[in-house]
Amino acid sequence: MTIGISAAQAADTRIRKSLKNGTGYFRSRYVNDENSGKPEGPTCYLIEQDPSSVIPAHFHQANQFQVMVRGGGHLGKREINGVLVHYTDAYTPYGPINSGEEGLHYFTLRDGFDPGARFMPEQRAELVRKHGHHRHMVSVIVPTDLVTSGDEDRVELIAAQEDGLEATLFHLKAGESLPPAKGAGGGQFALVLRGSLQHLDQSIEDRGCIYAAADSSVSAMAGGEGAEVILMQFPRPHLH
Repeated sequence: MTIGISAAQAADTRIRKSLKNGTGYFRSRYVNDENSGKPEGPTCYLIEQDPSSVIPAHFHQANQFQVMVRGGGHLGKREINGVLVHYTDAYTPYGPINSGEEGLHYFTLRDGFDPGARFMPEQRAELVRKHGHHRHMVSVIVPTDLVTSGDEDRVELIAAQEDGLEATLFHLKAGESLPPAKGAGGGQFALVLRGSLQHLDQSIEDRGCIYAAADSSVSAMAGGEGAEVILMQFPRPHLH
């Protein structure tokens, strides 16, 4: 199964929300709807966090990538001043997310349904002890000028792991196919940062994405102006 979603489609779902601490944000949903009555994954949405605001440290019940694409601030102690990708295993606390004066825009991508953030330390008792990993992996910062220059064919953001987890930024020339992941994983998202990808009969442009389930892979090629794309692959499920 593969799904392609354009930024225009997601913009139709843009709504205003706020946290209990007063932090406000806009959310545009790309994949799945938590109000659909079907608690299942995958999930993808864009968050536009208000300037000078804080989302406290928290955890989720699903594995998650986040991609910071605009604005600045801090993820924990890590400064955000370019494109940054971070990955967190389910039930692994991370944060806080502090936005700067320009706010902070980022994509949240998960391999399964999540009912909402559990904040620390108030909901520490809900942390589930599980087999496998409790990873929080943060990529190198990719300066915006490097994303748009195309000087490198690929930039390794999160090195390929034994269970298939990985994230790579690709600079594709017009008509060039998106390379596959290095190994089998638990589903993929391809996020377009610039240019476009041709997926089936769709043109997925800037801030659009494609999802492929674990039994398939993202199959797409760059449009006439090329494309900058982040390919993120979730780990294979841990076998108990």
